[in-house]
Amino acid sequence: MRSSSARIATIVVAILGCHDPLPCSDCDDTPPPPDLPCGGADLQNDSSNCGTCGNICELIYAGSSFELGGCNQGKCSTALWYARSFATPPGETPPPVRCDELCSEFDATCAFQTCSGKTGYSCAPVFGMGCELEYDGALPWTGSCSDPVPWPHLDPSSTPVVGCCCEPG
Repeated sequence: MRSSSARIATIVVAILGCHDPLPCSDCDDTPPPPDLPCGGADLQNDSSNCGTCGNICELIYAGSSFELGGCNQGKCSTALWYARSFATPPGETPPPVRCDELCSEFDATCAFQTCSGKTGYSCAPVFGMGCELEYDGALPWTGSCSDPVPWPHLDPSSTPVVGCCCEPG
């Protein structure tokens, strides 16, 4: 029969001897984190620290699918929606509109799929409602700058509008 001290020694050896050594409490093998600017901001894509700490890029129509602005590659986006309405007689389809032509009317250049991935939009407000970009009230378009923007279904009492994503000149 084993003594109780021999049993205790066997249990202690079993507990302490069957695992990896405990980690060092006063040492650390990991390198220190890099010294990141602005509390760890990504200066290439952070709209509150774009290119440099504290440089804030304005957001327009924030949260909608027509959102503009933000930081891309360390620079604030300058693309904007430029729009034009067309007073056409009831029942007539407005003329074809190309974004490269519409942008040039504003001394700007069409920015293909630059505004939240879109090139343009069209809408047909009735009684002043229906083109609210902050509420996604327009028909998005992702085509080429040289192709006509498609018109939505037009109500006879509407004034159709085309908007294009343009970079100011």
